[in-house]
Amino acid sequence: MRSQKIDPNVPAQILEYDKRFEQYGSEFTFYDYNLPKDLPSSMKHSYPIIVADPPYLSQECLEKVAQTISFLTRPGQTYLLLLTGEVQRDRASKLLGLRPCAFRPEHSSKLGNEFRLYTNYDPGTNLGGWEQIWLILCGMSLFYETVMRELQKEIHDQYWELAAVRVRMLREIRRLRRALLLPVEDCPANHTNNNDDNNN
Repeated sequence: MRSQKIDPNVPAQILEYDKRFEQYGSEFTFYDYNLPKDLPSSMKHSYPIIVADPPYLSQECLEKVAQTISFLTRPGQTYLLLLTGEVQRDRASKLLGLRPCAFRPEHSSKLGNEFRLYTNYDPGTNLGGWEQIWLILCGMSLFYETVMRELQKEIHDQYWELAAVRVRMLREIRRLRRALLLPVEDCPANHTNNNDDNNN
């Protein structure tokens, strides 16, 4: 594989359904995306770099490939590159937390679907960096999330303030009810009237 031509000491493993890749010997593992975790246990959580190129542009395919990626990912920092269609942009973000790069892959066969490269890390100047419009949208999303959290906190605080006012009002209503239900002879005004009658 090309990575080993650059540095033969870099281990690599190719997961592929097409058995023509068996020519790579022990570096080939048969893979069927319909069985996303049907892989050797030795591969579980073993790879710090994963490059994925799903065979189809369907939601089902990407969801299953995402399961395979989760199976392969080494704990800690793992660099993930995903080559798939523009139509998978939102799913790539939701399932794997990936963002599109400015670099746009092209096929010599002139396929009708536009393809994109997505990563879970900022490639900087490589691959054209993350797409700027995506960064703007992410910034707007973070802004709206912050605003929503502040609004929720304000609503929460106002709720408890209103609850406290309601408690005080209920206490005052109870006090007034008790005052209105006192026996007539206990009312100070009634004592005054009786004294006036006796004086007369």
